Amino acid sequence: GLQPDEGVGVRSDTDFELFTQEVRLASNAGERFDYVVGGFYSNATADVLQIFDFVQAPSAGAVQDGSDFYTSAQQYNTRQVAAFGEFTFHANEYFSFTAGLRAFEFNQRNTNHASGTLNGGTSTTVGDVSSSSTQQKYLVEFKPTSENLLYAQASQGYRNGGPTGDFPLAACQAALDELGYTTVPK
Repeated sequence: GLQPDEGVGVRSDTDFELFTQEVRLASNAGERFDYVVGGFYSNATADVLQIFDFVQAPSAGAVQDGSDFYTSAQQYNTRQVAAFGEFTFHANEYFSFTAGLRAFEFNQRNTNHASGTLNGGTSTTVGDVSSSSTQQKYLVEFKPTSENLLYAQASQGYRNGGPTGDFPLAACQAALDELGYTTVPK
């Protein structure tokens, strides 16, 4: 076991690349109708390497190298394409009404190569997820004076999730057998 003055660390190296572009076309301010329309594109890749580090734990390092205990090399690829628009009608100097829409498609692939005693051996998992959705926005504004603004807004939101990989079967085979499972539940 570890001695009281020893510690185990995890070395994590990350390489992240991101390209994002948004294009907008907007009307001139002060018109009876205002609009903003546009498109959005994003493509990201993250490579993450995690290795247990026994440098500060000589007693553990004498039994097993940190990389033999646990190593994980993950790659995340994420792509999103969206179109959006927002239109405002200025009824008069006091009231305006806005409606907006954003439609998107999102794709993500996660690949994880893991190995070591803690992982239950060597495994490779690949997870894919894709989603598309349309969100709406509505806004009513009332400006009784030049210094006061009252408004009510209703809008939808969305947060991208991501795929989760399978748990290595070898790491939990005994517990699965005890529960009557032959594979890891999804």
